[in-house]
Amino acid sequence: MSGKIELKGLAELEAKLENLLAVGGRPNRALNEAGRVAWRSALDDARRRVPTDTGALKASLGIASRAPKAGERSTVSTVHVSGLRIGKVPKPGTRRRERYVKKFGTRRLASGKVVPVNPRRYWHLVEFGVGAHGIPARSYLRSTMDANATDIAARFRDALAPAVQKALDATSKVDPG
Repeated sequence: MSGKIELKGLAELEAKLENLLAVGGRPNRALNEAGRVAWRSALDDARRRVPTDTGALKASLGIASRAPKAGERSTVSTVHVSGLRIGKVPKPGTRRRERYVKKFGTRRLASGKVVPVNPRRYWHLVEFGVGAHGIPARSYLRSTMDANATDIAARFRDALAPAVQKALDATSKVDPG
């Protein structure tokens, strides 16, 4: 599943992003903020649509944002990615991991090792099904995108200008001392 949303006719906004970059601001922070605002209702919708067994898949859904790598940050026109993500299992030895295992359980591998239930290993089986085993597809991500694609673009457009202005204001408040 892949999609691309391209916003056109935003020359003034691009100029603000360039200005923000020129004065030492963080345009990626503004893009992250706008991306998170845009995807919030889609995340809520995906959580409503996802089939639940243990609840681990539902709990693992979140919003991810990826800024360009360090060498790519010289211009604003580089690609910035945000969208829904399937989360990670918490690191071993942490309280968060203990709570996760207590809530969602573990499974035994063929090698005998016991590991926590990991939604990243099976989300695609739920989404697309397993025809050879007679398991039907229960597409929660595709139906979420079908229902929310135009709203995501509109919310991103509406949230981006205030986020950039907020970042510009924060940069102007910093004393160059």
